[in-house]
Amino acid sequence: MAPSNANRKQAEFCPTNLLTWDLNVAEINTRAAALSAQFRAAHDAVAAIPLEDVSYENTLLPLAHVEAMFVVQKNQLDFPQHVFTSQDIRSASTKADKMLSELKIEMSMQNDVYQRLIALQEKCQPNELKPEAQRLLERLLKLGRRNGLHLPADIQDVSHIFIFPLRYCVFFFSSPLCCLYCYLATCC
Repeated sequence: MAPSNANRKQAEFCPTNLLTWDLNVAEINTRAAALSAQFRAAHDAVAAIPLEDVSYENTLLPLAHVEAMFVVQKNQLDFPQHVFTSQDIRSASTKADKMLSELKIEMSMQNDVYQRLIALQEKCQPNELKPEAQRLLERLLKLGRRNGLHLPADIQDVSHIFIFPLRYCVFFFSSPLCCLYCYLATCC
């Protein structure tokens, strides 16, 4: 049976499986830095688009692609902190998880990208976008409103509200107390 056009397009977009689970400390650090740079560059490229030039192809599609890639790669870098016996690998994975989670929060608070998404929504005619793209656009706009991006600039700086619990959550799950708690919870 011949592959469908959708499968061919997927093969062109991602020709090889990039997931590996035998990462060392240097690979974790290198991949985290590269992923961070790629994620930031994609958001900055969207933010640099003039409001009158926004379109599905230059605004929503790059954000969707980089988000899909980011989630997969972040999970791959996050996984070793939960299962590896090497303390160095667990620490590097925890550090990468913290850095990438903070980056995700920072990028979700980018008002420039939010303004491009609003302009895209206003520019698009009904039924111009596919249903999946329309849902993604609505979801990104809703998340932007939840983050306060529609509010005046003096009220907008709420990123510390998101980062504070994140830091303690990462710390708790990387500390020996968590391991002791998990051990006691399973034996008792």
